Amino acid sequence: MAFSLLFYYLKFKIMMIKMIDWAEKACRAIATIAISIALAVGFAIGYFAPDASAKPATPEAAEYDVQGDDYQVNIRSERSDAPIGSPDLNRDIQSNIQDAIDNVREKLNLDQPLYPGTKEVIEDVREGVSDAVESTQDVLTGQP
Repeated sequence: MAFSLLFYYLKFKIMMIKMIDWAEKACRAIATIAISIALAVGFAIGYFAPDASAKPATPEAAEYDVQGDDYQVNIRSERSDAPIGSPDLNRDIQSNIQDAIDNVREKLNLDQPLYPGTKEVIEDVREGVSDAVESTQDVLTGQP
């Protein structure tokens, strides 16, 4: 009788170990599948997401239209074959510098007149600087 109880106890214990082992494997498989699906969805969202685009908020911003993905920049590869120090090379360099200056002037609207409020601020700064310089000169020369 004791032998049969011991036999059934060991059989039950082995069965429980197998069930726990099976449950662990099932949990690992479910976790692996869940993580794989989450990663796949995450990559799919990143891959298939539309490009960020927004409408310009002001009319000025609408003027600066950005070209699409097929836009190509044409880089000038005009290189002067004139020897160093020649007037032709100097003329080419001056022309390139003038083109760059004109480009900056156009992009920054430097040809436009200053806003009156900006002129007032500049005048206030000039007055403040001149007052500071005068007081510094007075201190250095010893005048009260």
